[in-house]
Amino acid sequence: MSLHNSISDQLITDFGERLVDLPRLNHDALEVRFDTGLILQIRYPNRDEYSLRWTFQERTSGIDTAPLHPDLDSFPNHLHDSEGRIASDPLTRPGQPAHENLHRLITILLVDPMLKAAH
Repeated sequence: MSLHNSISDQLITDFGERLVDLPRLNHDALEVRFDTGLILQIRYPNRDEYSLRWTFQERTSGIDTAPLHPDLDSFPNHLHDSEGRIASDPLTRPGQPAHENLHRLITILLVDPMLKAAH
């Protein structure tokens, strides 16, 4: 089973009542739509590399592990906020199981989709 299929199954188990429809695999990304209007796009090729992008009210934010910001405490993972700023990632950790990172992120995004409380 691919990692995206495993993630999809876990999201259905953990957040099924909050999903608008089943997670959908589009090329290399899993798209998940929630009842708040939040749309999450998940690219998770392995435990150490991922790109998580979400849109809420036409504003996009994301977390990824591209090693581009060595000055951040969370290097290589970092947050792109909806204002275009780059900051340390307060929620995910490379090497942790995908479902742990995603569960933590989604739980917070369902309440605070722009992560205002995180920074």
